[in-house]
Amino acid sequence: MIERSLGEPPFGRLRLPASVEYLRSTANKMQDGVIARRVMSMARRLCLAGRADPIDVDLFHDGRARLYPRSNRCEKRVFLGVNSWDARERAVIAAVMRAASAARPFIFVDGGANVGLYSLFVAGEARRLNQDYRIIAIEPDPQNLGRLRFNIAATGARQVAIFAVALGEKPGHSVLLSEQSNRGEVRLAASGAETQGGTPVEVRPLAAILAEAGAAEVDVLKLDIEGAELATLRGFFAQAPRSSWPRSIILEIERGGKPTEAAALCISAGYVLREKAHLNAILHLEAPNGWSSLQENSGSR
Repeated sequence: MIERSLGEPPFGRLRLPASVEYLRSTANKMQDGVIARRVMSMARRLCLAGRADPIDVDLFHDGRARLYPRSNRCEKRVFLGVNSWDARERAVIAAVMRAASAARPFIFVDGGANVGLYSLFVAGEARRLNQDYRIIAIEPDPQNLGRLRFNIAATGARQVAIFAVALGEKPGHSVLLSEQSNRGEVRLAASGAETQGGTPVEVRPLAAILAEAGAAEVDVLKLDIEGAELATLRGFFAQAPRSSWPRSIILEIERGGKPTEAAALCISAGYVLREKAHLNAILHLEAPNGWSSLQENSGSR
């Protein structure tokens, strides 16, 4: 199927027909499980049959997204299967939001934002909690970036700062390599690797981006940058004061069946592995500055 151009037409024009949307929304109410996954897979094929990407849908709490489910695994899963999509990670973020101080905005950093699904979730959850928030979304891939900007604008989330750069240990430039069958697997080229057909991209350290955004404190950092996590965190922990370190970090704990060095670095820096959700680690900082753990403050605001 040929994708239509991003941004045209306005959101809402590409919704599913009412009968097909009823099938999608009904199947989306199913909880995760073997039978549910089979039913959702079949329903997804029926909903997409004969239709070109993209498709306009409502997500989370008043969120809006124009999805391209055929070219991006995460868009495919939230199109139909939203309840199981990173459900544990989202539950932890919601718990941290409920426990956060009301004295300042909740700050979420979406490192490797892709098309903005995590950011849309946080914005929706903040609206549901009537909570002030700020989102710093970082995405280097031009195609994902266009989808991200469209989704943020369609949702009307105004407290979002978008940085069109890649994350790394030091400032510089690199080449971005794309996997066309899954836009979520965009990655920086390794040093000395073949870069033909890649996209030149600016690389910036996380500490510099947070400083530019004026984020002296971070509540949750989600980091999904396809192998650049270790270099990014190594630079960040060396460059940023501990007071600015995220209270919680979500990142891959396994890659290729082996524990990631990035997760080990976080633990050595003072983070505690509180949970493992599929391949992701959910780590919380044991801070000496009086900030209580998530478990101690997981009640309602």
